Amino acid sequence: MQRRAASLDERDAFGDVWVFFGCRHEQRDFLCREELEAYVNDGTVTHFHVAFSRDEGAEAKYVQDHMNMHGAALIKVLTDDAGVFYLCTYYIADRSRLCGICLTALH
Repeated sequence: MQRRAASLDERDAFGDVWVFFGCRHEQRDFLCREELEAYVNDGTVTHFHVAFSRDEGAEAKYVQDHMNMHGAALIKVLTDDAGVFYLCTYYIADRSRLCGICLTALH
């Protein structure tokens, strides 16, 4: 995202950037909030979705909930627009399970 932000004139060449961010608590765990919101505000990130698994009343509890909501658009980006998918997780022990959940959300 830093490279994209630095390349203002080349943004169209990169296509859309979708960011799905999830953590347990918005107030305690959303550590990179200001940086991500700045990327949204300047157009570096074109689609930004957050999920907080332990907060009551959140629109989505998990990242895969947002992926399910936007599945058709994600499939288009990945198949028709040569998109790239990166999955980052803090919980190393859960990474293979999380990969499976996210792949299921895309079907």
